[in-house]
Amino acid sequence: MKTNIRKLGKDGLIYGLGIAISRAASFVMLPIYTTYLTPADYGAAELLTTTIDVIAMIVGLGITGAIFKCYADAGTDDEKKEVISTSLVILLVLTLIASLIGIVFSGPISGLIFGDRTFSKYFQLMFVTFFIQQGITSIPLMYIRAIGRPHLFVMIGVVKLLVHIALNLYFLVVLKLGLEGVLLSSLIGEAVIGVFLLSYSLRHIGFRFSRIIADELFKLGHPFILTSLSSFVLVYSDRYFLKAFNDLDTIGIYALAYKFGFMLSALVVVPFQSAWEPQRFSIAKQEDGKTIFTRVFLYFNVVIVSVSLMIILSVGDILKIIASKPYWPASVLVPLMLINAVLQSWTIFCDYGLYHARKTGSIASSSVIAAVLVLALNIVLIPIWGVYGAVLATFCAFLVRFWLRYIWAQRYFTIDYGWRKIFGLIMVAAVAYFVRFSMDIHNIAVALVFDSIVFVAYILTAYYAILDRFERDTIRSFLKEKLTATRKVGSDYIL
Repeated sequence: MKTNIRKLGKDGLIYGLGIAISRAASFVMLPIYTTYLTPADYGAAELLTTTIDVIAMIVGLGITGAIFKCYADAGTDDEKKEVISTSLVILLVLTLIASLIGIVFSGPISGLIFGDRTFSKYFQLMFVTFFIQQGITSIPLMYIRAIGRPHLFVMIGVVKLLVHIALNLYFLVVLKLGLEGVLLSSLIGEAVIGVFLLSYSLRHIGFRFSRIIADELFKLGHPFILTSLSSFVLVYSDRYFLKAFNDLDTIGIYALAYKFGFMLSALVVVPFQSAWEPQRFSIAKQEDGKTIFTRVFLYFNVVIVSVSLMIILSVGDILKIIASKPYWPASVLVPLMLINAVLQSWTIFCDYGLYHARKTGSIASSSVIAAVLVLALNIVLIPIWGVYGAVLATFCAFLVRFWLRYIWAQRYFTIDYGWRKIFGLIMVAAVAYFVRFSMDIHNIAVALVFDSIVFVAYILTAYYAILDRFERDTIRSFLKEKLTATRKVGSDYIL
């Protein structure tokens, strides 16, 4: 069991590094964005991205949600490659058609979302980026995860980061293109990565299509369309309500808070999924599979709660250092965003039983129920409480979705998730939060030192009061192994 958990931890760290690096440009560039973009520009970028995302969910037909299951079920290496190649062909065709239609009708789309057609040129850039990102790069990246090539994944992330930073600096600082410069940077960066990934895929899996596999992908994937759309409504519909009842500046501040809130996803949840999803089906078949699920869920929560607390403690001071004053109110929203992000991560982990029993329709049903709820709450709460109403609406809907999936999944694959320890961990973090913010510290340097002391106290309390000896030994041996490997790399480099 320790071997499985260590492998997950090792792969998760490497994937985490790759994903964090690939997404780091948006954080590294925050001082530039908040200097050369107004909150309204930032809000406009959020609405542009959100609109393209919902189109991507419809166009993809849920195929990406079914790939790992079909890949795991394939018997031979050739069959596995055929799954990837068939998926690539389908998405290339679908995204090309959707992108061409989007470019032609960019004017009406701009009018619908923003109330005028001045944003149509931005939508055109976004649709080209969408084709590259969804049609060309998404499937090859999934293939790299499936075959267990995390180091290649990291290399791609590094290249993407460097290209994005260089292009953003050129278009924003030198040419002062504003929002258009941000979109051009994204397009060119995706194109560079896309050329490499497409050639890599064609070289390793070929270009072939299986009607039988395509039918299976559509059969397993079509419920994910409804699931993805419902997830979109859950997470992003509030932007449109905020636009209706507030303005683009409000959306810009809200989007910045979400960026810090979803830092948890970029640093922990998505990397963990990258390592966990391809392996969980085989782990579930092992004799001690359910025990591994329990242990992994605990370690997963140790990380997400700790990272959440770290972000909460530091975000206010970080924004004062890197962002201009109009963006500072975003820090107040971040803790609320992180609570929602934790609920989202629990939902992703605890719905395994539905995949195990091939009950993807239940996943869609829970998402639809939650989406209807969040729309109703957005209509009621946002006109009254603005951004706080949006966060509260999302929390209620996330909680309902999690509870439904958890109850339904347990019917098909019962797992003891060890909730007593999980909530104990959360209580320790909550105490640390209240201790820190009961102190009114204005000096940033002093605040950062005090934040560090509070965080270390939380770590020691959680380590000795929540975890048992086996769990502490597992964490200690894992960290020791990583430290030894790091030292070895460092000594080899020096020599």
